[in-house]
Amino acid sequence: MHHYQMLKKIDSTKKQMRAEVEERANKVVKHATTAKKSIVDFPLISSYIIQKFPEVDVSHIPIYVSHSSVMDRQKFKGVGGCFIPHMEIILVRSSIHCHVKATNKFDRLMQEATNAKIDMEDVLVHELIHAVSHVANRDGRSFKNNEEEFVYTNCVDFYRQKGISNERIVEDNFLPFCVENVYADTSLMRSVYYRCGIVGAEGCSVTDFNKMLSKRASHLVPQIVLLAKNMGFQMIELYEKYGRGVVLVADEADATQIPTTRFSCLNFEDMEE
Repeated sequence: MHHYQMLKKIDSTKKQMRAEVEERANKVVKHATTAKKSIVDFPLISSYIIQKFPEVDVSHIPIYVSHSSVMDRQKFKGVGGCFIPHMEIILVRSSIHCHVKATNKFDRLMQEATNAKIDMEDVLVHELIHAVSHVANRDGRSFKNNEEEFVYTNCVDFYRQKGISNERIVEDNFLPFCVENVYADTSLMRSVYYRCGIVGAEGCSVTDFNKMLSKRASHLVPQIVLLAKNMGFQMIELYEKYGRGVVLVADEADATQIPTTRFSCLNFEDMEE
C-alpha cells in the first residue's frame, strides 16, 4: 500500500470513528432526561477555571448532564464524562460510579482497587480542562499521555480547595490513569510478573495468559496499584515544582479528534466500538 493510500485509509477511519461517536453523543444530548448546562451553572468550577486559565474562554462549551443508563445505552460504559473535541461538547453522568463487568479475578480485584464513587464536579472540572487545552490549541495536546498528565495535574488545586488530601486525590482520581501507565511500561510489568512467579508469558496465548493473571491476581494487583500510586504522588510533586502557571502555547497540529475521557485509561475501547 502506497503512503498516500495509507494516509487516506487512516483519514477515512478517523472520519468514521468521529461520525459514530457523534451519532451516539447526539442520542445522549437529545434524550428527554438529559439537562443542558454551561460552566456558569457550576460557580465553584467556573471560578477555578477563570482563575487558572484567564486567557481561555470555555463558556461556549455546552455541558450535557445525563443519567448513567442513558450513557451506557450509547456505549459510553465506564466513562464518567468526556469532552468531544470535534463537537465541542461535554457529556457527564449525573452520578459517577462507573462499573464495567469483570470477566476474571484479576479484573475484579483491579476494579475493586480503582473504582471510587466520585463527585460529578470532580469529573466535570477534568473535562473542562480538556476543553481549555483544545480551545487554547495547546502544544502537546495531540499526544494522549501528555494531554492527560496536563489535565489531571491541573485539577489538583481544585481538589485541594475542596479539602481533598493528596492520598484521596491519587486514589479517587489519578489511579486509573496511573494503572494504565504501569501497564504500558513493558519492563516494569515484566519485573512485576517475575516477582509474582509469572515467567514465560511471552509465548502464551491470550487465554492462558489471562488464566495466569487470575491465578496470581492477589499478588499482582497490590503491586501494580502500589506502583500506580507512587506514580500519582510523583505527578503531584512535579506539578507543584514545575506545573503551576504553565503557559498555554498554541501550535498548528491538529488534535486527535476522538473523545478524551475521564476513565479512558481503562475503557477507551468502549468509545471506539
